Amino acid sequence: MIAALLFRKATDLPPPASLERWLTLVPVLASMGLPLVALYLLIRDLTQFYYTPRSFETNSSNAAYPRFILSALRVPGSGPRQSQPMKDARGESYVSNLIVPGTAFMRERLLREAKTVGALTHVDIRGNQGQLVRELRDYLFKATSGDFKSLEQESAKMEASIVRHQRKMLTLVLRYSKAFLLTIATTVVTIVSAGVLSLLNDSPTASAPISGVRPDYVWLTMLTAYALWCCVAIVIVRRPVDWVFAEVENSKKRETPPSLKSFERATLVTTVISSIAVAWSLLAFAAETSSVTNRVWAICACIISTGLVLLSAVRILLIESKERSG
Repeated sequence: MIAALLFRKATDLPPPASLERWLTLVPVLASMGLPLVALYLLIRDLTQFYYTPRSFETNSSNAAYPRFILSALRVPGSGPRQSQPMKDARGESYVSNLIVPGTAFMRERLLREAKTVGALTHVDIRGNQGQLVRELRDYLFKATSGDFKSLEQESAKMEASIVRHQRKMLTLVLRYSKAFLLTIATTVVTIVSAGVLSLLNDSPTASAPISGVRPDYVWLTMLTAYALWCCVAIVIVRRPVDWVFAEVENSKKRETPPSLKSFERATLVTTVISSIAVAWSLLAFAAETSSVTNRVWAICACIISTGLVLLSAVRILLIESKERSG
């Protein structure tokens, strides 16, 4: 598509590799780049939401590795003075089999993992297998914060876990909404643009379009599609936050979480620049074309799209200004 955009030859189109062609490439790259950045940030937030590098031990100098954030849980108050039925239940083979692998190969692998973080250094894989299973089971409980804790310690851990999940989930869901909406907008505009460009001919270097297809209409349609993408992208990037505040009065502050503001500002700048590039291409085409219809189409698309983008940009800036002053 990019090769066709820059180098496809057709009458009534800007010359191949001309300034108008390169300017049209700006919104194309922007429409592809913004969703990719949004998806990258989403995957990063997903990873940070589900995993943590921190140890679940109170005082630990051992090496740490990524841990799943959902910690294990043992009944508080059932430590050294736990009842005999509880001891017997925990010692059942079906309980240990859920935790400790049953094959020698997997047990050795788990033991090597424990020793890399400074645990179970005294355990030999060739030793008593019953003792090995108990040691590995206790290690896994401890590594997943399932070691014995008092009711107060377990409560404090759960409180901190809920706070962390709340903070991470806020960013994660809003990030997902932004990435999904931008991906939909980019998919639609890419399909439309690639479809209309393919009507010209099958070869990017051919000079004759398909019979009955007007190259000037194809070019204007593609520019109009990216002009609309600029209008849509600058609105939908903040739309998830507006949805959250939809049930409160307009006088309320509608502040975007700080972790998402940078991406909103980057989208604002990118769409404004893309809109200016599209407007330049439309005005250049309007100046060169001899068709009154094409000229009116290009000028109207330029004025409407650029005006909507600038109005949306001003609205976002005013909202941020109120947030700072509030």
